[in-house]
Amino acid sequence: MLNKATFCILVVMVILTSVVSAQDRLNPPYPRLAMFDMTHFGVWPNYSPGTRIDMLEKYDMLILYAFSDANDQLMAQEMRRRNPDQILLGSGINGIWVNDPPAFMLYRSYRGTLLEDIEPGQPSFRVDTVEGADLGVYSDDRVYLWIGDEIVRVTIIDEAENIFHVVSDTSYPGAVNEQHFAGDSVLSAIRDQGPGLYCTFSEYGPTLNGQRSWEYMAEKNIDREIPYYTGLYDGVFHDFFAYNLYIGHFTFDLDYNGVSDPEEHSNNWIGNTWGYGRDLFVETELAEMQEAYPGGAHLLNLNTGSALTDYYNLCSGHMFEGFQRFSEWSYVKYDATTWINNHSGPNTNFIFDYFPENKFYNGKNRFTEVRFGLATAMIFECYYARTAGDTYYLMFWYDEFETEMGYPVGDYYEMSNGLVARNFTNGCVVCNPTGSPQILSASDLQGGPYYRFLGGQQPDFNNGELFNGTLELSGADYGPRNLRGDGILLFNEPTVCVNDIIIDNYFNNGTSPGQDSSAFQLVGSWRDLTASGFEDFSQCNPFYSQLANEMRHSNFNGAYGYNACYAGEGEKQALYRPFIGVPGWYKVSEWHGWHGNTPGAVDEATNVPFQVVVSGEIKLRGIINQQLNYGQWNRLGYVYLPRGTDGYVKITNAANGTVIADAMNFHYMGPDYVPDTTPPASPQNIQVYTVD
Repeated sequence: MLNKATFCILVVMVILTSVVSAQDRLNPPYPRLAMFDMTHFGVWPNYSPGTRIDMLEKYDMLILYAFSDANDQLMAQEMRRRNPDQILLGSGINGIWVNDPPAFMLYRSYRGTLLEDIEPGQPSFRVDTVEGADLGVYSDDRVYLWIGDEIVRVTIIDEAENIFHVVSDTSYPGAVNEQHFAGDSVLSAIRDQGPGLYCTFSEYGPTLNGQRSWEYMAEKNIDREIPYYTGLYDGVFHDFFAYNLYIGHFTFDLDYNGVSDPEEHSNNWIGNTWGYGRDLFVETELAEMQEAYPGGAHLLNLNTGSALTDYYNLCSGHMFEGFQRFSEWSYVKYDATTWINNHSGPNTNFIFDYFPENKFYNGKNRFTEVRFGLATAMIFECYYARTAGDTYYLMFWYDEFETEMGYPVGDYYEMSNGLVARNFTNGCVVCNPTGSPQILSASDLQGGPYYRFLGGQQPDFNNGELFNGTLELSGADYGPRNLRGDGILLFNEPTVCVNDIIIDNYFNNGTSPGQDSSAFQLVGSWRDLTASGFEDFSQCNPFYSQLANEMRHSNFNGAYGYNACYAGEGEKQALYRPFIGVPGWYKVSEWHGWHGNTPGAVDEATNVPFQVVVSGEIKLRGIINQQLNYGQWNRLGYVYLPRGTDGYVKITNAANGTVIADAMNFHYMGPDYVPDTTPPASPQNIQVYTVD
């Protein structure tokens, strides 16, 4: 039996072990990867998520857009099950909506009066004046009116007749749902692009049911929108966080006297008045987190569009959104460095790097941009993501992401030509932020010698060689706030990191970086298909796709799940031809979901023929039973592949059922791998017993 002292020691050891484990989870090695998974309206559960969840689980930190996704808790539960070490933040709200108390909204100085009675569903009405109701930077439909006890959304303003046209369908938010009378007052609430209707973070604001606006918002976030009490989340992320009110945008009225504050008060007065309630909102929300789930990490990450160096005692970090689009390197350097020098506790600063739709044709293969963003993130102790689209609906995984650099050793340092470097336990990272090409010399680096790692996506750059000379890091100047650069990860020891090469049937939806859109080709007529989704992930068709809601864009038409065709004589073919950057032995595997919305709804072929061809010679051949092993990599065999595109996999419809063309995986085994082709020995000395 344990004595009391021994028992206490064991309890302390368990507690310390738990603390260390938690600290490690919140302090992962570099590179640190994160993803901001915005709600993609019309996707899951309307459509199957395919392999999107498989992709999201790889990140060290994930931000779920919880407040606008009714299924966020299901997603959070699944991510917790798949990756318990992942930092999970729920996206809260700092603006309010039409079903929130109108008194808590921020209004313009506009004051109008109804000139007529209005009824529920009425599409328009006349006021004494519309002047000043829409002063801002956006169109008429960003105008919301406070009349009586409800908020009404404007669609068109007729300035000549002083008429507001509004939403008329009472089933939609913002329609007139109550009767109002001539003489009733009309105020104009401020709606911005992101946060919704601004909340009146001001000491002049009203109290409702004993609450101030910041108390109401904090409680709404933590108790209802996220919800934090479940223990699924490590903290909260706020997108479009209005740290400052942008003076030129609106004629707002924080002190409720009908006079525009930018005209009546100084910028300093406005900043202090807004900041009073804004800071209390942050403090109250942190307190609500602690009360809702005392054992949580209580992280708070903000996306503000400006530096938050005075928030390092309240927040765990913030997002640098749109790096290489509208978040410049010098700003990241200043803000992140100040944060590093002053902040204590977990650090969740996050560089969110993405390219727009017009670069979909090759955006994933702009490796200098990826290296520039990742090197910047690592030097300044940030998480990093590379994604695509203005609503961030695609994500990509790079060779560099799989490396193990460890933790920073000392501070970063600058070289005479403007290059910036930082040492890590397993190597060093170098970044070129100058906006012009620069030469990196091995003699300029602290420590060493260093090796480039061997990677397959850009093998001429990541060539695995000892770095003992010089190399050029590219750079370009697109304006004073748009300097592009390059970076490199160097290692203390020879390092190999050849990511799996995935050739998907839709280029942007699953094909790996480093591949061309021609890597997948169809011969004959195949159907583009997706499938319905279900809240139970196990019921969702597990085709290989990260987005399957039939999205359309001039440079992206791949929002499907898989291709399929009916049985035939082999006249229909699907070819997967990867670019091999590092020659060697590869394990070749096939992926398929089921055909239709549910397994067994339509019979897939049980004998889909495949061939693996290298330099014109068939190296492997066989059949795939597509009624088995849905949603996983199914090994076809091992083959030596030379550098280039001389190898490919072909499947045909010479089969007994529906043939699915989805994805192929080429997993690097090494240059000297010897596949085991010896069949297992026959069992010996078998005894058979009969049981009555």
